[in-house]
Amino acid sequence: MSLGGRDGEDLVAEVERVTEFEGMVDLCRDLRDAMTFYDREVLLATFTGIVEGMMISALFEAGGRGPAALAAVRQRLEGIVRSLPKRLAPPPGPLDVESLVHRFLDVGARGLAFNFPVYAHAIEDYFAGREDMEGPIDRRLLEAWREAGRDGPDPALLGPAGAAVLRGARPSSAWLRLEGRGVERIQALWTLRDAIASLPGIAFPLGPAREARPPARWEGAVAAGARVVDLSTARRRRRAAFPDESAPDQVPLDDAEEEFWDAVFDEGPLPDEAVAYAQRHPEVRWPLLAIPLDEGLQEAAEDGDAAIVHAVELLEGLVPEAAAEALVTLAGALDPDGSLFAYVVDRLLALEPAAMDRVVGVIAGDDLRTAARLAPVLAASRRARRDMRVFDLLADLLRRTGWADGKERVAAALEAYGDARAVPLLESALATAEPRSLYQEAVVRRAVDRLTRGRGGHRP
Repeated sequence: MSLGGRDGEDLVAEVERVTEFEGMVDLCRDLRDAMTFYDREVLLATFTGIVEGMMISALFEAGGRGPAALAAVRQRLEGIVRSLPKRLAPPPGPLDVESLVHRFLDVGARGLAFNFPVYAHAIEDYFAGREDMEGPIDRRLLEAWREAGRDGPDPALLGPAGAAVLRGARPSSAWLRLEGRGVERIQALWTLRDAIASLPGIAFPLGPAREARPPARWEGAVAAGARVVDLSTARRRRRAAFPDESAPDQVPLDDAEEEFWDAVFDEGPLPDEAVAYAQRHPEVRWPLLAIPLDEGLQEAAEDGDAAIVHAVELLEGLVPEAAAEALVTLAGALDPDGSLFAYVVDRLLALEPAAMDRVVGVIAGDDLRTAARLAPVLAASRRARRDMRVFDLLADLLRRTGWADGKERVAAALEAYGDARAVPLLESALATAEPRSLYQEAVVRRAVDRLTRGRGGHRP
């Protein structure tokens, strides 16, 4: 099976050619000449999409020849991606050409390096039969999203989901509307789908790899001068439906689903139709749970963006426990002085008792920063009025929490709880030499004063 020639060598060689300075300039010149109106960013996006499509196609072709061939091609392509700054180092020449290359290295090359491991893992998992076709694909994506570090979701966790996408699984388009924590790696699954679906001679979605009977040669495959889909469009899908997708083998978007997500991400009130849709399709809980995790949406919420509020509202109606989980997660991420944090507190109190069980679990755990933020929530809950163990939880948290974690918030919670037994604990906190701000010290001194005078409503 070959895409570009004998054992796919022509295709990999073409990737090598266009990722060197002269090859990039030649291809970009051809692309520019084909444009009615020249736009550098569109030109670079198209160039990046072509290179990306060629790399995906080379990996897929190699996977059809076996694990050893796939490993070899992956290694070669990884070497190309790593060495792009050196390969594309421009010689002295026109400033516009140098600027074009440097812009690609700053944006397109970074995107290639970031997403390439997703393509490699997905294709490897597909040919190894490790596609995840059992559980909902959005649940797997949510698991990877929750565990995402500063570098984004682990490509190894996304591999089985990517293989499932090649088999026809459809992740929710809600993922295309998120912006934070390296979500580009999840959005790369659409790029992977588009690249494979565009290959001539391939019936998409794919069947199991062990049953595949590909033609010996894919005529007209991705190579120099062959048809190439602009894969950069997959990265520009945000907050809108995309009815203009033209690849004939692509799975069409579901109009009802897109209307639902439009309503979730719209700033107006959540319509009854959206609530009804969520009740009919409980699987939307997985992408709904991802929305509160998105840092971009968290920042936008302070400016009136309602996506997080809508997601929580729908989760409360679908799965209150999941809504409580989302709210607790938000509490650890938001500015405690912001308006959205006040909303989180209100909803947690409204979701008792399920929410308070989660709050108690966090307060008793090791995430002291989030626990300190949730301490006032526990002190204001109905549980605090009837469960004397609340004082023990808050007192223990005060001992464990440092000023950098927000010790003054725990002090404020103990003040609100109103038990004078907290006074010696608060005074002991003030006696520590640990650095603190004047504001933090003032909060704790106020709590001592009010509890000493019985203004906090002393509890027996």
